[in-house]
Amino acid sequence: MQTTKENMLIKMEPAEATACTRPYAAIRFLPKENDLRPITNLSRKSPRTVNGMGSSNINSVNRRLRNPKLVLDYEMARESSQHGRSASGINDLFSCIKQAKEKLLTSATVDRPKVYMVKVDIKKSFDSINQEKLLEILKSTLKEEKYTIHQHCSVTPVKGRIVKRFTPNAIASDKLPPFVDYAHGQAEISKHAVLVDKVAHTSQRKSLILNQITEHIRENIVKFENRFYRQTTGIPQGSVLSPALCSVIQYACQAPFTDTAFNSVFTVLVNIYQNFVFCAMRFHAYCQELCMDPVSKQHMQPNALTAAVFEILRASFGFLNNNRGTVEAMTNTAAVNGAAAAATANATGTVIKNGIAERHVYWLGATAFCSILPSFPIYEPLRMSLQETILDIADRDERQYFKRILQSVVKDKRNHILDGIHYR
Repeated sequence: MQTTKENMLIKMEPAEATACTRPYAAIRFLPKENDLRPITNLSRKSPRTVNGMGSSNINSVNRRLRNPKLVLDYEMARESSQHGRSASGINDLFSCIKQAKEKLLTSATVDRPKVYMVKVDIKKSFDSINQEKLLEILKSTLKEEKYTIHQHCSVTPVKGRIVKRFTPNAIASDKLPPFVDYAHGQAEISKHAVLVDKVAHTSQRKSLILNQITEHIRENIVKFENRFYRQTTGIPQGSVLSPALCSVIQYACQAPFTDTAFNSVFTVLVNIYQNFVFCAMRFHAYCQELCMDPVSKQHMQPNALTAAVFEILRASFGFLNNNRGTVEAMTNTAAVNGAAAAATANATGTVIKNGIAERHVYWLGATAFCSILPSFPIYEPLRMSLQETILDIADRDERQYFKRILQSVVKDKRNHILDGIHYR
């Protein structure tokens, strides 16, 4: 608890608490292995403001953030290829799983592959976010100067009675469609329902939305053991905005990794190689865990392992060039050794340039896997395929560039940062 206070929360002085007119939230702590996870209840109505004024009818913090959430959801939805796909709840998560299942069933009718559910966690993801950097990125994430909050009512028969459900949405003010057109788009979602436009719309300026989000991030006040604390680092766990805010800043942090306008081409190649090395370590560890001892057993087919690794190489190049929205192919063979340079706008409004050739990505990936995977019999077909790829690219590539750049990348001293990882 003391560590959490020192890293995230500062105690409000009595005079500061007396002057504060904001509502506060209760906080509870979930035990972790070596720490506590602070969870704020921002959905409950606040009984009082911090200075003791107000009444029990004060809207919850999350209720006050309804319009900012709608606007942020709108921007995330239309730029989903840039910001990733963050599920906003159980229903949204179910929809994602259902879509994945339907795609799998239609694409593989005979030999359907085994499906694995993978759960990963970013350590202190919400707690460690730099508040000022996040607010800076948000200024360019919200691209419209004015948004319109519109609402429609869905009237549906349920078990012999009529159920009304009001659904609000945000949209750029100059893109608001006629309600008839909007209703046609909702027909597949709202089956057996009558849709009614609420008619009255609310306008929200970008400056107001940013002010509300800024106040929420900088002035998140919690009460614990009759004392008030202000969160100074990270974003609140329990806020309706936090998943989307986390996606925004994670995307912005990924950009420099492959941006040849931000880093030198050599540094980007080192980043790619290190990522492949780490990926190969995890690949070997997963093979050991999936009911297979590579020394004595062969529960996995060697051809399946080879296909999986080459799919990793293919997907990695695809990520470098197509992951962040609309890609503009710029053919510039002289400048980037025959590669198509991909450029797209990142969350900060700058242009990400990626001038890495596909064959160089494959060479780095194949070299990384060959250096990491041990000489177990089950890996032999895979290692042979990777070595053939390495030699084939070396034969076709510009010898001078190949020797001077790619081999230097593999020998770069920065790669020693991965030496301490135990994966066997």
